[in-house]
Amino acid sequence: MNNAGYTVTTDDEQQLRCSIFSAERQQEGIMNKFCQSCGMPMKSDPGHGGTEADGSKTDEYCSYCYVNGAFMQPEMTAQEMQAFCIEKMKEQGMPKFVGWLFTRSIPKLRRWHTA
Repeated sequence: MNNAGYTVTTDDEQQLRCSIFSAERQQEGIMNKFCQSCGMPMKSDPGHGGTEADGSKTDEYCSYCYVNGAFMQPEMTAQEMQAFCIEKMKEQGMPKFVGWLFTRSIPKLRRWHTA
């Protein structure tokens, strides 16, 4: 602190704080590029996002998972979502191992943190 009672930071401390803030914002941007329920890339969603109860679009969930402000399978667990997505990927010709790789982060998505 200086004599006036203000905290003085060095340029390095300020740069570090800005870097941390930027990394947090970048992480939020990355999270919003994937459905926070199933993990599907939002750019692959034919509905361009789910819908809220008022009909507005959400960039948090895809149109397969979230319609009219509610989840399509409200009782589904994260593990059930993983199994469902792996099966869908297998139907599209992906090996089960690849499906597992793509879905292993589902329990870390926003929907499953509040459940």
